Amino acid sequence: MADIVVLGAGVAGLGLAAFAARRGHRVTLVERDGPPPEGGADAEVADWERRGVPHARQGHALLGLGISVLRQE
Repeated sequence: MADIVVLGAGVAGLGLAAFAARRGHRVTLVERDGPPPEGGADAEVADWERRGVPHARQGHALLGLGISVLRQE
């Protein structure tokens, strides 16, 4: 299997990383923003300073659920 480097942990990057990993590839995901703050999905939306995603604070009704699903994956 291949070694794959994915730049950016946005929707496309996470999707590609998950797709490749499920097929047995070794995946390295590189993200320039820091890790999310402690406190769950609400803190991630309200307190996470993400220079790479200035629109990250927009209210999305399913954001908390989406984060939970990705973490379980």
